[in-house]
Amino acid sequence: MRNDNARINVIGNEKEFGYVIGVLLGDGCISEYKGTRQVAFSSIDREFTVFFNENLKAIFNKKIPIYIYIVKNSKYNNKPKYCLHLYSKKVYLFLKPKIDNLNWIYKQNDIFKMMVLKGLFDSEGFVSKEKSFCVSFSNTDEEIIKLFIKLCKEFDIETKRFKEYQYSNNCSSKQVKILPLHIEKFYTTISGLTIKRKERKILKIINRINNKKNMYEIATNLRSNGYGNVKIFKFLKSRGYDLTISMVEGWLYSNKIPCIYKYKNQVQ
Repeated sequence: MRNDNARINVIGNEKEFGYVIGVLLGDGCISEYKGTRQVAFSSIDREFTVFFNENLKAIFNKKIPIYIYIVKNSKYNNKPKYCLHLYSKKVYLFLKPKIDNLNWIYKQNDIFKMMVLKGLFDSEGFVSKEKSFCVSFSNTDEEIIKLFIKLCKEFDIETKRFKEYQYSNNCSSKQVKILPLHIEKFYTTISGLTIKRKERKILKIINRINNKKNMYEIATNLRSNGYGNVKIFKFLKSRGYDLTISMVEGWLYSNKIPCIYKYKNQVQ
């Protein structure tokens, strides 16, 4: 029998508690097997496991060791995986009902909700290569997808549902994408990303979108002052912007910032 010396302390730890809930709804796991109750977590990103561990410790006042094993398959290319297990009946009984029913989350304060979003996205968020502007969240559970959408809406972050991706006979991945002009707001709302490789990519996307917004504003101002498309193109080109004259014509004809477009498989 393990010594269950965990002490639950969520008062004043809303940020840490919100983050733990978000991660447990994503990559984390609460399980019971042959009388052993545990919180389990693993990631190929060391900083993610360390940060989750720190948040667990703040709430439950329990030191949790992190161990490493090598994932021997082509997907992870023999990368190390950083894992932790928190064995505690108290923690299990405290967290289990909160993971099984999500309605209570909507009644919490904004700081808590922001950190739930952060935990969800650190776990199940996807950031594409810079040019596609794709920042998305996926999960197999419809209630968790609805939670992500509603929390984004509370912070005026617009999202779009996409068709489900069927990856086995009995399971499908439900997807939500953050609209390009709301990516920066999402990023600042959740105070950045924990995983460094995702952080680098989303910052490149935000920078590219801001560059396009600047180009569009300059182009529309020049058009209002009587400039034609060729002159606008040459002016922007002289300022170091990477573009073609057809791009300028498209923006001004459609009267839309150039990073707004419809994705494939978008649910109308």
